[in-house]
Amino acid sequence: RSKMRKAFGARRTEERLGVSEALLKQARKSGQLNLSNRQLERVPENVWRLHEVGPRTAEASMDTKEADKWWEQVDLVKLLLASNRLSEIPAEIGRFGALQTLDVHDNQLRSISGEIGKLSELRRLNLSHNALEDLVDETGSLVALTSLFLQYNRLRGLGSILGRLGRLEELDASHNSLSCLPDAMDAMVHLRQLNVSHNTLTTLPRSMACLVAIRDLDLSHNQLDVFPPISGMNNIQRLNLQHNRLVKLYPPQTDCSSLKVYLSQLSTHFNFFQEVYLGSNRLSTVDSNWLRKFPALVFLDLSENKISNLPMEITLCLNLERLDLTNNDIFDLPYELGNMTQLKSLVLAGNPLRKLRRDIVQKGTVAILAHLRSRIVTEPDPSASSESEPATGSLGPGSHERRLDFKNKKTESIPSDLLRSAAQADATDVDLSRNSFSAFPDGLVQLRESMTDLSLAHNKITFLSDAIGSCVRLTQLDLSANQLSDLPRLCSLTNLLQLIISYNRFTRIPASIFEISKLETLLASDNQLREIDVDGLKDLKQLTSLDLKNNSIAQVPPELGRLTNLR
Repeated sequence: RSKMRKAFGARRTEERLGVSEALLKQARKSGQLNLSNRQLERVPENVWRLHEVGPRTAEASMDTKEADKWWEQVDLVKLLLASNRLSEIPAEIGRFGALQTLDVHDNQLRSISGEIGKLSELRRLNLSHNALEDLVDETGSLVALTSLFLQYNRLRGLGSILGRLGRLEELDASHNSLSCLPDAMDAMVHLRQLNVSHNTLTTLPRSMACLVAIRDLDLSHNQLDVFPPISGMNNIQRLNLQHNRLVKLYPPQTDCSSLKVYLSQLSTHFNFFQEVYLGSNRLSTVDSNWLRKFPALVFLDLSENKISNLPMEITLCLNLERLDLTNNDIFDLPYELGNMTQLKSLVLAGNPLRKLRRDIVQKGTVAILAHLRSRIVTEPDPSASSESEPATGSLGPGSHERRLDFKNKKTESIPSDLLRSAAQADATDVDLSRNSFSAFPDGLVQLRESMTDLSLAHNKITFLSDAIGSCVRLTQLDLSANQLSDLPRLCSLTNLLQLIISYNRFTRIPASIFEISKLETLLASDNQLREIDVDGLKDLKQLTSLDLKNNSIAQVPPELGRLTNLR
């Protein structure tokens, strides 16, 4: 307590008697005065009389070497009053017309005198971390101002002052209560950094498109549902729109024809645009034409949205090094993404990926890209085949595996010579989707020692024989879009990690599935399931992803919530 009394007494003494003459003398010589962190409730009077020299003082300074020589004084250009308890900037501030820097951050300011408008040389003004609700109109008279810091106040608007601050290069008005920005932003042609994050903005003025020098634009943590007008921002490098309400990457209520007009009005390419943060919005799609406009992107954040599909045009971002897709609804990725070898970080956590096993995701970006790259198959030339020719498949070695591609042949059988070739090549990835198989092709047992991935999706299979149990190396099995209502014993598939049985006729989850000890992903949506066998699911200790949507389940048992391994 005694220390507090001494500090309080010292502050009162300083306010009453003024700042020490030694400190003022130094300020007259250097042009700088630092009164920060002194617990001042008002600026001492002798500070405002800094350059007032009476006859006695002048006479004394002529005769004494140690005295303050008034003819050697310089104008005060820097005044620091930060971290005090000031509640106002009084009219006396107008006496310091040569001031270039005024720092009053971390006080309790509620008002500023209009005399501040007389500081015609002021270039840097820091009013952050105060209690200001409005700015005096005279702030717009600070025509030399290049940096203005207003963050962490209670500002409800910026009035018309921005239209008069034509030299402003840096503006931070974050963490306020702004619901809109003024229309006169087109005057700020030199503005390079604008931060209005953590406000309540719902719309943006069209004049924002005229910020031709802007490089860093932070609009995060607002309530925007419209993508900002960026058509004239040819030098922008970083755009932050995290934590808003965006549903599209272009203006809403835009039909296909007007969307083309909107996109054509953008610069041909934003060649300096390097970072875009769109996390925590409501995006469900990423427009491919939008991606074409940003070939220089280095970092793209699309996390925490509702995106279900990533367009192949992402590969046009040839400089992309970091892509964050955390917590979306992505089932598949374009295989061409594997060719983006410059990509250093690909984050996929929290997505219901169907064709990308968890063990591959856990190995990191390099393994994911290698896996996607190995899936790329060169499409055959349509002119080289005809309907009269027999159905043929393709067998091609990849850098990491062998792939048998026999999809979309509209056939009920696999040519025996193709199966022999696949067996000799130790094929691991077999795609028989979109054919007319009604049962498990018995010839596949020839591949039981090598086959790890099998797709029988989009066929007419009503019955699956026990032969499937001999394919013990399988890690991924896709049986979606068939006519199955039950499954044989699958306990021998001890390596199976992912099983897809969506779009079938199951009324319950087959008991044989609960015997697959290493199963991590089970996708059973769009069936006729009537109940959830929680006891059976408990046996799947490794299960992390379960999709049961679009079924006939009347009630979700509360016990399901206790399966903490599920996401």
